[in-house]
Amino acid sequence: MLMGRLKLVWVLYFLLPILPAMAQTKTPHDGFFRGNTLLDQKKYREAIAAYTEILTVDPISTEAYNNRGLAKLELKEYRGALADFNRSIELDASNPKTFRNRAVTKLRLRNFELALTDFNQAITLAPQDPELYLSRGMGLVLAGKLKTAITDFDTSLRLKPTAAAYLEKGNCLFALKEFSGALESYKKAKSLQPDLAEAYYKSGLTYDRLGYTESALKEYQEANRLNPNLAETFFNQAFIKYEKKDYRGSLQDFNAFLAFKPTHGEAYANRAKVQEQLNNFPAALQDWNKAISLHPKETSYFTKRGEIKIKLEQYAEAEKDFSAAITLDKTYAAAWFGRGFSRVALKKRALGCQDYQMAKKLGSPHAASFIAQSCK
Repeated sequence: MLMGRLKLVWVLYFLLPILPAMAQTKTPHDGFFRGNTLLDQKKYREAIAAYTEILTVDPISTEAYNNRGLAKLELKEYRGALADFNRSIELDASNPKTFRNRAVTKLRLRNFELALTDFNQAITLAPQDPELYLSRGMGLVLAGKLKTAITDFDTSLRLKPTAAAYLEKGNCLFALKEFSGALESYKKAKSLQPDLAEAYYKSGLTYDRLGYTESALKEYQEANRLNPNLAETFFNQAFIKYEKKDYRGSLQDFNAFLAFKPTHGEAYANRAKVQEQLNNFPAALQDWNKAISLHPKETSYFTKRGEIKIKLEQYAEAEKDFSAAITLDKTYAAAWFGRGFSRVALKKRALGCQDYQMAKKLGSPHAASFIAQSCK
């Protein structure tokens, strides 16, 4: 049995791609053209310099403060961004974009309630703007208010149907375990934006959760086709293929996932189990070595590596691994059983039988038969 699947998680990472920077461009000024061009080119330091130059000439330019704040936000200079948005609002409290930009900054600072206050003000100023409801909905998601967030997504969709709003609504429904509704939302997101890999991936997760693994696999594969860098699809495909006993396919997907996530200990542990099914015991051992280097306190990893060493007839090394597992957790029956087996193989029958007895006491399903066989 492999470890658990990747879970659907809420991450601030998605906020800015879905909430595009709302730069203001009202003032006809060469400095603004240069600053906004630099902002579009993601040359944030140069953009900050351009807006700062404008402010030396026009210290009450609300646009310059807003746009400089956006550049700082992209550089994760949240306190500086917040100061710029504050000043822009002090000078002009009528622009909903600035309130939304400040709200996004507060979300980054995990000030959820203050962020929602700014989203509310932005919507008061522009009640027909669908992006503001989408933005506030995402803020509500991060604040853990999923049902209220769905209301905002629905309002955004009523004003203007978008793939982004359907995707976020689907994510909420998934988190609330309303899987049929989630699938319908992802379907609508895909119809509006057929190249939205994230929607196919989330559909795959939903089918996976419902046990429809064939449908899940198709969705994951389409997500991979659209975005070959979506690492999580490889991870979940590997599980499905393992369950179908397609061990070579599973191995290929774990290889692909680890190319993106080379420090993911659980993936090495899972790949080790696939290698074991393919009788690639030396390769399995290498993966357990890596998994343990990344998670040196994981009892089961030492036990599993010990079992591989037994298959390689490395009994002394296996004994060490089972002892390490027992040190970490003295109630782990499999470790006692494995050490008992290793010790009997090493001609330490008395010690091995003591370990078998402890394994039996702790509930090992195999200990009794090995006691009868080896401890007479």
